[in-house]
Amino acid sequence: MRSLRYCVACLIALATCVLPAPAQTGKARLRYQFSPGTTLTYKLAHELTIENVVGGNKQHYTSRSQSTRVYRVLEVSSDWALLELTVTHLKVDATLPNGTRIQVDSATDKSHPLAKLAGQPILRLKVSSTGQISEVQRLRPNLQGIDATLQYSFIKLPQEAVAVGETWTTPFKFTLPPPLGSGRTVALVQRYRLAERNANLATVELATDFQDPDGTSPQIAAAAAQFLMSGSVLFDLSAGRIERTDYTIDRIVQRHVGDDSAMTVKGRLTQVLIHDIARSP
Repeated sequence: MRSLRYCVACLIALATCVLPAPAQTGKARLRYQFSPGTTLTYKLAHELTIENVVGGNKQHYTSRSQSTRVYRVLEVSSDWALLELTVTHLKVDATLPNGTRIQVDSATDKSHPLAKLAGQPILRLKVSSTGQISEVQRLRPNLQGIDATLQYSFIKLPQEAVAVGETWTTPFKFTLPPPLGSGRTVALVQRYRLAERNANLATVELATDFQDPDGTSPQIAAAAAQFLMSGSVLFDLSAGRIERTDYTIDRIVQRHVGDDSAMTVKGRLTQVLIHDIARSP
């Protein structure tokens, strides 16, 4: 009998250990938290495929890249934090429409211009506790492509506390990096939804689109397509940071260079926190 009671107790304990944390029903206040001298290190993986069809002729562009981004907190005020971004590793494998293949690994290809971006601070930016980005200072030239992904590295958080199922919206101006737009801005909107909350982790769903889809020209839609991501974000409510993002792109643009043209854009971008290093004593 004692043996039976022991087995039952073990089964109860095991079940207690493997049961998921119960979903929270109250409202959550989402805020970024920064401390001077700390660093956040993220691993990013990006895949992109673009098929361009014009008059029956097809062109393909494919790209796969991996990078390690380190954000160092330089200064914190009551309204914002000043962060410095360094890409410590970059690996790219891309095939251009003309068939040219570009392969770069900053760990081994030290002389390549892309590899030279690694290991040195490339930009500074101010981020508010709700994720508003301002005063982006480029420390190296030709980094507009990295600027474009900052909107997804720091999602915009709601001003008020939200419950599961509640939504919020952030319109913003997006600058198309060269050669896609040569500095032209596009009016976009990001729609968010608090999809789930378990203990201190919140899952936020995100979708990005044009503020006026019907009024956006096919040419602008094609140029911006690769930046219109949707997906989910895992946010640590207690630590005030993003743990993981997982975005996808799946867009088709018709008649961007004539009636017999079409562009298909598919891709994925993931970002995973791998280190959170506190300030040295």
